[in-house]
Amino acid sequence: MESAVFSYAVGIATFCFMMSQLWGSAIIRWSSMKTVGTNCNFDELPAIIGVCQILLPIIVGLPATLVIPNRLQTEPLIDWTKERWYEEDERDELITESLSRVLEEPIEQEEDL
Repeated sequence: MESAVFSYAVGIATFCFMMSQLWGSAIIRWSSMKTVGTNCNFDELPAIIGVCQILLPIIVGLPATLVIPNRLQTEPLIDWTKERWYEEDERDELITESLSRVLEEPIEQEEDL
């Protein structure tokens, strides 16, 4: 479960980084900021930095944390006895059936060439 939470956090961080880059590029085009030529104008730069590097990751990252369950990593997320997916007899039959299938399959040995 720890690796799932870590990969989820890395995915959210990557998504936030990509969105901030895309939005930053779009905002530079929409603003009156000039970045090429002799008459460069960086008056809007502080606002653009605030939006792209602070506001967008917060807007995406904070709601994403709501989907992480409020449980310890050692706690099971599903109480199987309470859920009762299978009756006791059905579960025993499924275990017996899957074990017999595994035991009946012949073990393939590689032939020497």
